[in-house]
Amino acid sequence: MKSSRAVTALLAFLMLLAGLALITLYLLLDLDGFLKGMCQGAAVMLIILSVYFGVLCVRRHGLHSTPTDDWLPSRDGTDRK
Repeated sequence: MKSSRAVTALLAFLMLLAGLALITLYLLLDLDGFLKGMCQGAAVMLIILSVYFGVLCVRRHGLHSTPTDDWLPSRDGTDRK
């Protein structure tokens, strides 16, 4: 489980870097037309996917929890007592 979480976090980070690199590329090269739209669309999609995978990595089991620390809604009522 830990290795898949690390791979997911790495994938999210790499997609974020690729999205930011595409934004920088089209700004520095002053692209127009189809290439500008393609770079913008790909950059936005990569950034959105990186946020999705980052949240998936954190929400799956948290940053420092073990896979057995899952939350159970049935225990909510008993925890308040």
